[in-house]
Amino acid sequence: MKQRLYINGLGVISPQKTFDVEGFLTEPIEYHENYILALDAEYNQYINPVQIRRMSRILKMTFTASKKALQDAGIEKPDAIIAGSGYGCINDTEKFLLNMLDNTETMLNPTAFMQSTHNSVAGMVALNVKCNAYNFTYTHRGFSFETSLLDAMMWIQEGKENVLIGGFEENSVNNHIVTNKIDFWKKEKVAAFDLLKTNTIGTISGEGANFIVLSASKNEHSYCEVKDVKMCYKPNENELLEALSQFLQKNNLEIKDIDVYLTGLNGDSSMDGIYYRSMNELMKDVPVAWFKHLSGDYYTSGSFGLWVAAQICKRQEVPPILMLDGASPKKPIKNILLYNHYRNINHSFYLIQS
Repeated sequence: MKQRLYINGLGVISPQKTFDVEGFLTEPIEYHENYILALDAEYNQYINPVQIRRMSRILKMTFTASKKALQDAGIEKPDAIIAGSGYGCINDTEKFLLNMLDNTETMLNPTAFMQSTHNSVAGMVALNVKCNAYNFTYTHRGFSFETSLLDAMMWIQEGKENVLIGGFEENSVNNHIVTNKIDFWKKEKVAAFDLLKTNTIGTISGEGANFIVLSASKNEHSYCEVKDVKMCYKPNENELLEALSQFLQKNNLEIKDIDVYLTGLNGDSSMDGIYYRSMNELMKDVPVAWFKHLSGDYYTSGSFGLWVAAQICKRQEVPPILMLDGASPKKPIKNILLYNHYRNINHSFYLIQS
């Protein structure tokens, strides 16, 4: 018998007020730049003062978010720690490389190099919670978080009880400049909440640290059940729509069973077409929501979308800022279909049930 999987803990640091708050996107923040940063938490409440001096900003964010997820789930040590990131600790990487250039490869401080590796986050969390079990970091670009989630699901199928997973990314000025040259981001300043009205290429660059405790057992604090996940690499639109239909059929669902269709719409006119086609051809009678106007876009933004879906399931409400065209779902909200893609290359479906 297939083991059921539940989200029992969440810890999210994002450009919105998502950390240590009671409400659910009750005070959304609108940005007017194409480069947005996460809101820093009170890190000294979660990190030893001696340690915090030597930690980069992304390490502070990820460690704090992971600790919050574990606290939320009511556990001290998970059975495995799995992280996913496209760029990893990119600011430390840039800092080390720039020091190499400035100092002609002599007298280099090794701290930035040690903290620049992708797996420094999962390793640091493991050391602090004394978890000597399975520890892995995936760097599969737009599939980084989804692969972490699939790995965690397999571990729980094999008998693990609690697995900590995370998707994280940080913004970098130099990387933003480079990717802006190949039209990743909006050339003009744009109000984030009006992203879908721009009709221009590019979107807004975001960042975040999104950690989740995936568990084999449901309790009174559980957010939702992760029913299934599917990834598609570089499908054409017809293949994608067929894969979406098959995904629902595999889980014995019809379109009418979906209560909220949560999409990764990001306002990039060259990338959003498949979202609109799926909405118009398959999901035309389903309330549609989106989330990247709140988080910005990045390799592991699907982890923020999963946090949104989990909160909707538990609270049985969808904040108006998430809904498209003023639609509202029927209650109770039972099934949420999350569809996200990164630059029309890495496509992912999540089926979330309350």
